[in-house]
This record gives sequence, C-alpha cells and structure tokens, in this order.
Amino acid sequence: PSVAKTAVAPSGFATVIADFEAKGYRLLDIDSEHGTLVEIDAINPAGQRVEMYVDTATGQILSQHVESHGSDWLGFDD
Repeated sequence: PSVAKTAVAPSGFATVIADFEAKGYRLLDIDSEHGTLVEIDAINPAGQRVEMYVDTATGQILSQHVESHGSDWLGFDD
C-alpha cells in the first residue's frame, strides 16, 4: 500500500520515512501539520497501530499513542 504524502521538506521527510521503516514500522499515512511537524499513522514493530507526531528536522517523536482496535484499525471503513 502507498503512503499518503503531503508537502514536507524533502530531505527531512525522506530521512524520517527511511528511519522508521528501518526500525520496523509500516507507515500508513503521513500528514504535514505545521512547519517540520508531521503526524504519522503507522503499525509499530509490535504490531500495534500508533499515531505519532514527529519533528522531521530532528527525527524526534514528540508524542505517540497506541490507537484502539476499531473498525478502521487497518484503514477499512464500515
């Protein structure tokens, strides 16, 4: 599946994607929030769906939480 990508500084954006994929994350969606801040929906290496806010300038996760297993857990709508 392709990841939705929005306008973010290309070098920081590409580095963040490569780093998270190398760590075993499966990226589902990436949205630009403000400046270098992006919201990433992903499946973490433990198989949990997570939502993270990441600074693409530093690669630092600013906040992260595990999402509940609702009907759209893997992107499927009822």
